[in-house]
Amino acid sequence: MLTVGVSTMAVAATEVDPAAISAAKTPADHQALADQYLALAAEATQHAKHHEAMGAQYRSDKTKTMADHCQKLVQSYKDQAAQYEALAKGEAALAK
Repeated sequence: MLTVGVSTMAVAATEVDPAAISAAKTPADHQALADQYLALAAEATQHAKHHEAMGAQYRSDKTKTMADHCQKLVQSYKDQAAQYEALAKGEAALAK
């Protein structure tokens, strides 16, 4: 029997406004972008953990197709988090 509870995952980060990227001139502007990227990285990491838990449940119920789907999402979210962290690092360097 498959049991998946209601998600309690909060989604709080907002996408970075492309205009803010081109408008960033001061250290504070760049730090604000770095902070947004870090928030997006944290959100992606939270999504990865959520899908890891879902995948574990599917694996325990021998539902391979869905477990594989969840694992692909886990990897995608982890990759996304790494990319956002790299962007944050770049913006933080510009903020100095």
